[in-house]
Amino acid sequence: MYWLTQKRELLFAREQLSGKPLSVHIDFMFAKERIFTKKGYLKKLDVSNRLKAIHDSLADALLTDDCFFVNISADKLAVKSKYEESATIRVEACEFTELI
Repeated sequence: MYWLTQKRELLFAREQLSGKPLSVHIDFMFAKERIFTKKGYLKKLDVSNRLKAIHDSLADALLTDDCFFVNISADKLAVKSKYEESATIRVEACEFTELI
């Protein structure tokens, strides 16, 4: 969450996104050995708990409620080593469509 550590960018994000429906996409990058067994089967690595923690932190940083996160997506990606593990977060204002 590098951009959130920069005060000017955080203030700009708060101003631009306040009160609008938001689309949040997160790329979780984990070392390959944390995702797959040696035989190539998926290991149990729960992304949903991490997703909720990031949503709560993001809502606090943006001074908004996470009810404004109307479009949510996440990907689990493999990287070569644990030193490359990270999360990339993209937040954008979006349209909210009613189904009638």
